[in-house]
Amino acid sequence: MSSASQYFIKATAEYKNLLKTGKKQVCRFFVCYYALDVGVKGAGRLGIGISSSIVPKAVDRNRIKRAVKEYFRKNVSINKDCVLLARKGIQNADIQKIYNELSYIFTKVLS
Repeated sequence: MSSASQYFIKATAEYKNLLKTGKKQVCRFFVCYYALDVGVKGAGRLGIGISSSIVPKAVDRNRIKRAVKEYFRKNVSINKDCVLLARKGIQNADIQKIYNELSYIFTKVLS
């Protein structure tokens, strides 16, 4: 049985490498950096970055991260590493708006 942690980017060096060398896609609530080649472990992994200056309360940051992880787990089958960085305005967004933006951005990444 595989652990859930293999689907997420954990190392800071991997984040920095993807931000520097990856391709960028922008939507209303997120900036997505993604690798052009297949992920290191063969399956796509996700990294989520939400700055405390964008979303000050930890409760709200964690709510957004849970929503993104849930969407990724249920709806996305991708073989590229992706890092999602939150943008201003996401703090007041409800889950359905976040899901709509994730759908838009992953459609662009997969095409």
